[in-house]
Amino acid sequence: MTRPFQIYDSGTPLVFDGNEAVCFIVNLRNNVKTARVKNIAPGARYTFVIHQDSLGQHTFAWPSKCENAMMVDPAANATTVQSFIGTTGGMLLADIPATWTK
Repeated sequence: MTRPFQIYDSGTPLVFDGNEAVCFIVNLRNNVKTARVKNIAPGARYTFVIHQDSLGQHTFAWPSKCENAMMVDPAANATTVQSFIGTTGGMLLADIPATWTK
């Protein structure tokens, strides 16, 4: 089964479904205060690619099931990439420390 990437607009409710994709691309044009993940498979790798718009300064609150995630770069037109490994209980653990910077 191929699970392609999915593209999201931050103006819509963000639900990242592991049955639909393993790469989630978010076009960030406003602050995101709530997002969810569901259907996470233990051992699977999931990647989030978050693009700031030309204004930047938008915040992104990682879903509560994402642990040790880095802060999203607030600069205009910046791209933040964060990969996770799925664990039991639908949790996602960042595979690089949250203190890592580019």
